Amino acid sequence: MPVRESQRTVSCPGVDREHDIINRMISTLRNAVSVGRGAEVLGPLADLLTRFCVEHFHNEEDLMRTCGYRGTARHAAAHQELLLVLATLNDKLRSGLSIADDTMELLHRLAEHTNRWDRAASISIQRGLAAAKRDAALAASA
Repeated sequence: MPVRESQRTVSCPGVDREHDIINRMISTLRNAVSVGRGAEVLGPLADLLTRFCVEHFHNEEDLMRTCGYRGTARHAAAHQELLLVLATLNDKLRSGLSIADDTMELLHRLAEHTNRWDRAASISIQRGLAAAKRDAALAASA
């Protein structure tokens, strides 16, 4: 079951777009698992998902730091926990074990992460982006 839009929207267009991509990647992986695709398909999908999540987490954390979000360190620690779930999933794939439960856990954990951590950061990010936009407008009019 894909994550509902209300569960992944934090009102930051770049972040929301990346959340949409991650959700589609997990859905693709989950569908491949459900039809019994082999490691030759699942491995590259899981690797791509992992690389994209690493990049997304880096982008999100940079944005938080830029916007002065005080919870960035705790948020980054939560990202590391998600990367551990992905690492476990990849290890099981390489060992030939089923990842059906891990895929569902990942979907659940990402939705939970977005609801708890990303939404908490979104207000600070929105304020930081609005301040940067005001500063740029003031500088342009000077």
